[in-house]
Amino acid sequence: MGGDHLWDAASAIGEIIGAIAVVISVIYLAVQVQKQTEETKLSATRDLASLGDQVIDRINSDLKLTAIYRNAVQNYDELSDDERLWAALIFQRFTRVMEQQVLHLKKENSDPIYFESFRRVYFEGVRFPGYQQWWVNSADLFSDEFQDYVNKLIVDANAKGYESTFKKPV
Repeated sequence: MGGDHLWDAASAIGEIIGAIAVVISVIYLAVQVQKQTEETKLSATRDLASLGDQVIDRINSDLKLTAIYRNAVQNYDELSDDERLWAALIFQRFTRVMEQQVLHLKKENSDPIYFESFRRVYFEGVRFPGYQQWWVNSADLFSDEFQDYVNKLIVDANAKGYESTFKKPV
């Protein structure tokens, strides 16, 4: 009978060791999932940053395009048809990048610090009167939630006031 107690004790010790091993495994998996989540956020943030950079690179790739952009942000409605089409596509692309930023942040798939930095750049863009002229006729290209987001930014931008960075010194 004494041997049965030893086997019971050994079995209990084995169960305790097994339970500890399970707990350690679960903790290890949780750490790995957290690391993978952070890596995914960083990857999404890098991808979104790259998209924003591509828009800026496109504007800067040619002095003629830079001049069209400068005129578009000041008075979109006064551009020629071809210039307005080019500007509309640039505005749409940049705004689509921002919409993706907002979606990724909402789903907690991007870095909030980077988002805030990008939001500030976008905020400066919505301050331009030409961008606001474009938005009036283009907002319906975007989700209702994002339209609300941009409309609030425009209200905030207008409250802040606008001073062109492109004005020639007097």
